[in-house]
Amino acid sequence: MGRWKKRQCGLISLALFTNAIFMIYVISYTSRTTEIYSTFTNDGHCSTKGLAKLPDSTNRRNITKIVIFTYWRSGSTFVSELFSQHPDVFYMYEPLRACDCSKHCDHPKDNTIIQNAYIKDILNCDFDNNDFLSRLKDHKEFKWEVTFRGVDDFESIPHQCASKKIKAIKVIRAESLERVAGVLGSDTALFFLTRDPRGVLNSRKQFPYIYMNMAGKVRDMNELCKKHLANYEFLQGLTRKSASQLRNMPLIKLIQYEHIAHDPLGNAKELYEFINIPFHDGVADWIKKNTVSGRDSSPFGTKRNSKKVSNKWQNELTKREMHMVHSINDCARVIEFLGKR
Repeated sequence: MGRWKKRQCGLISLALFTNAIFMIYVISYTSRTTEIYSTFTNDGHCSTKGLAKLPDSTNRRNITKIVIFTYWRSGSTFVSELFSQHPDVFYMYEPLRACDCSKHCDHPKDNTIIQNAYIKDILNCDFDNNDFLSRLKDHKEFKWEVTFRGVDDFESIPHQCASKKIKAIKVIRAESLERVAGVLGSDTALFFLTRDPRGVLNSRKQFPYIYMNMAGKVRDMNELCKKHLANYEFLQGLTRKSASQLRNMPLIKLIQYEHIAHDPLGNAKELYEFINIPFHDGVADWIKKNTVSGRDSSPFGTKRNSKKVSNKWQNELTKREMHMVHSINDCARVIEFLGKR
């Protein structure tokens, strides 16, 4: 009996010692890292599919800037409303339209340099050291009132921007998530919005003057999925950086349009919680009015049943179009990464 008690005590001591060593390791590892991004699963919780998951930590940053980064027809207009409806947010709708110099620059790289400079300046409400406002005011295709909704006096834009606690923009014309992240600071939340490429294709089909034939669709999907994979690799690389390397970077989160569309209110609250900004009833009211029923005939509209819109491609894409997307290796990888079939 005495031997058994001694043996039992020895086992308990060993278990306690092992547990102590494990806890020391966890605390040590967590102190060296910080949460940079996470992904949503269908139930709204975090997932590690396709990306190494960094240890969870509470965001204690003072976020004053929000950037939604994505590509054309990925649901950015809808997702942006989740922030633009907040009374403390000064929202700018697709500001990079004003600096699209792809037809006038001496070198394509010039366009990226100009875009990044504008992103940094306008998020700081700094319109004096660039020609952003003058370009936008004189733009032949887009009215400045569209970019600055709710602003009646063009000259008051700098003041109204500076008077808001939070500045937000959506970016669909930039090539690389990494380059955009490189000009943003730790006071910025950068949301990388993804969408199933089949959903993107179906949405872009609403513009037949752009999508003339299957060859054009193949080129477009190739380019889209290649960019997405490059962005995923950038996120993966963040997991190998130290806390000191990440400290001055923006807070980055990867989100899926389909999941937000499935539960807009719940996911909107999670997004606000992630950036440590109080949720507002005005956002909830907009969601209730615009995502349950009703239909906006405009392809740029936001009033529609969000759950049905996110899955429309399943009934509207042809078998040939679906096969085309799946036959592109990069797109197949993107679909797998998003947990789709």
